[in-house]
Amino acid sequence: MDQNHIESQYKDEFDQTLHNIEERLQKLKGVDASKINIGIKNKETDDSEDEEETAKRIIDKAKREMEMSDIEIDVPSNDELPFCEICNEDATVRCLGCKYLFCKRCFMEHKDDDDGCDKYETYKPPKGFKY
Repeated sequence: MDQNHIESQYKDEFDQTLHNIEERLQKLKGVDASKINIGIKNKETDDSEDEEETAKRIIDKAKREMEMSDIEIDVPSNDELPFCEICNEDATVRCLGCKYLFCKRCFMEHKDDDDGCDKYETYKPPKGFKY
């Protein structure tokens, strides 16, 4: 009996912590947490939920996530440095197989037909990058 009480208490604390994290995440995304149904499931709904209700809940959650994905978050576009992966000279090409940056000479050494690293595209460093 004592073990069940401990497990129940742990689950309640975990659910509360999860709920707090979800609320903070929604706040960071800029979505009003009161408009989104983030709830802690209680034992009664877990026991009485049938397949239809579960499917409906999953669909509703997917719809909410799709609505949230439409919100644009300003994230820095690229943290990659415009240098050759091998010799650290200025990169001039990007390998289409592995997506790494190389100078022309190192790409020719790196080039391998077997693993898809035989094609490249020209690369120019981002505007405003200072060497």
